[in-house]
Amino acid sequence: MIDKRLLTDSVTISLAGSKNEWGEVTYQDEFELSNVRFDRRIVSKDNKTTNIHNSFRDKPGIIFIYPKFTPVTITDEWLDAIVKDEYSTYRVVGYSVNKLYGDKVFSYEVEVV
Repeated sequence: MIDKRLLTDSVTISLAGSKNEWGEVTYQDEFELSNVRFDRRIVSKDNKTTNIHNSFRDKPGIIFIYPKFTPVTITDEWLDAIVKDEYSTYRVVGYSVNKLYGDKVFSYEVEVV
């Protein structure tokens, strides 16, 4: 099991709703999730001027949500949702469900960019 003391982050989620008459997505009311772990997006660029070597690394941020501490169910309606924290605003691009024995959900991993 996970120690609750490691779940120090909180985020605000606004799920994508229907499209308006101009084709723009309208977002639903915001709600807050606390007791989550947010590993923020990594963007680093390495330029070496002496060699012809450019490397660029870009990894999505991952929000770890444990239903034991944050009672929420993640479904496909979370895709394209807006996530805000104290540093920036992100968009949900994917998620995965980690299950224990049987159908009991242990955690969710929500990918944001």
